[in-house]
Amino acid sequence: MIKNVILDMGNVLLSYEPESYAGILSSKKAAPFILKELYLGEDWPKQDLGLVGKEELYELVKPRVPEEYHEDLRKNVYGWSDLMRPIPGAADFLKEMKAEGYRLFVLSNAGVDFHEYFPRHYDVSLFDGLVVSCDLHITKPDRRIYESLLESYGLKAEECIFADDLPRNVAGAETLGIHGFLFRGDYRELLEEIDRINC
Repeated sequence: MIKNVILDMGNVLLSYEPESYAGILSSKKAAPFILKELYLGEDWPKQDLGLVGKEELYELVKPRVPEEYHEDLRKNVYGWSDLMRPIPGAADFLKEMKAEGYRLFVLSNAGVDFHEYFPRHYDVSLFDGLVVSCDLHITKPDRRIYESLLESYGLKAEECIFADDLPRNVAGAETLGIHGFLFRGDYRELLEEIDRINC
């Protein structure tokens, strides 16, 4: 019986489209450099681990980007999260789940600015708990981050479903006995899966 719904943030609750962000916040010539060295680069995960903030990230990436594109880089480091948008259907899903008595949680790989931008889009009081990688210095799919959520909120793995858009993160949850769901942008599918398990 599912009693707890755990949701990833990126591409489950809020859009995360680095190629689009690089194109919007950079010149046409700079965009490929920004995408490669910032969003897909070796230093981006350090944010999620809570090891660096925005200015530190900028300084780490800057040497790998041509000087003429440094301003484009800064715009991306500081502006990408302003372009995130709620996933269609998410708000209605949350309200429906809450009304039906489910407990709601967020489990996200994200940097410290999560605590600034996420509340702009969602009423944090809807959630029974938020577990963000930067606060624990652990990222999915490390089993310790799932264990932390279960232990912190007294949850039983078999009573939880976890929706994420990345197969490796879903698999990480399943190793602990949590029901995993690969989210493809359709909340109706997630509702159907919860109903199927609870039949």
